[in-house]
Amino acid sequence: DPLVYTASLTPTAATNDATNAITVGSGWTDAEGNAPLADSSSGNYTIDAVRPSVVVTLDDTALQIGDVATVTFTFSEQPVGFSAANITYDSASATLGMLTATADPLVYTASLTPFAATNDQSNGITVDTGWTDQAGNAPAAASTSANYTIDTVRPSVVVTLDDAALQIGDVTTVTFTFSEAPAGFSAADITYDSSRDRK
Repeated sequence: DPLVYTASLTPTAATNDATNAITVGSGWTDAEGNAPLADSSSGNYTIDAVRPSVVVTLDDTALQIGDVATVTFTFSEQPVGFSAANITYDSASATLGMLTATADPLVYTASLTPFAATNDQSNGITVDTGWTDQAGNAPAAASTSANYTIDTVRPSVVVTLDDAALQIGDVTTVTFTFSEAPAGFSAADITYDSSRDRK
């Protein structure tokens, strides 16, 4: 059709522009030499070529017995299709609670509860790329939190004597063997029958 021309319009990467138009000026004519009365513009079109992202943070990255961390997912744009199915973590050492939307549409939270008797020093919570922004753009890559550690193993100590039948003149060595390096351990933590023995 001699009346129709086409061209492709490719948005520039990482561009967000809500106000745009394509204009044809009046510097052309018909076959008889008549110029148009004025420029002609398309309707407005928008560009959103910015990939969304998410930052995953924990308010406690060293989980111990009784701890529960709040995990926060903060998006650069309001997500579409984001759910617990997009989240991976080490489910052998902790459990992630229900994903909760906040009053801010960019922020979701969930609780992370470590399992008892667990020692795991290398962990992360990852959000995959199976969600988009409102324009349908997917993130460029998955996002992972900083490392968090779990130590919910209760320490123990074994007390042994190298001589358990003390007689006149005997001195025995008492050995305290801990399952983990102790903190705050001192003589004040030890009790024995001081009326019969000297430590």
